[in-house]
Amino acid sequence: MQEADRIILAYPESNTQSIVGLEGAYNRGSLHLQAEAFYSQYRGRVDGYGGGGYLQLGWFLTGETRDYNPRWGILAPHTFAGKFSTEVFARVSHTRGDDDIIDWNDYKSVTLGANLYFRSIRCSLNVLYGESREPIGAQSDGLAFVVRAQTLF
Repeated sequence: MQEADRIILAYPESNTQSIVGLEGAYNRGSLHLQAEAFYSQYRGRVDGYGGGGYLQLGWFLTGETRDYNPRWGILAPHTFAGKFSTEVFARVSHTRGDDDIIDWNDYKSVTLGANLYFRSIRCSLNVLYGESREPIGAQSDGLAFVVRAQTLF
């Protein structure tokens, strides 16, 4: 699904690419915050750059907490307080790409969602609104509803 409707903001042909990123996370009880920013340059047949980031705020309605896992550098899976767990979240993101061929474009999105957990199964329900400066595949903005089920291990 991710590759089926991929958004291309810059022409992807290059010989080398360098990228720098910065991530952060904050937890306080049932509330957790994640952020990431990145910058990338590529060189070769096409030269260009890209950058962007996101900010995501989540809250467990059922009282769970999520700890930071320093070994992996990520927020660890939460520990269930009961049989079910419910998390709501909001995410804003922005990405910009520029190259020699198609000039520059940017994409902004806002996501509101919920994750419902039961044992090792997570069901995500998301509403996403995105918009780009220049149309991508004849579209410049749109609304999506995403339903996803995952097995956690």
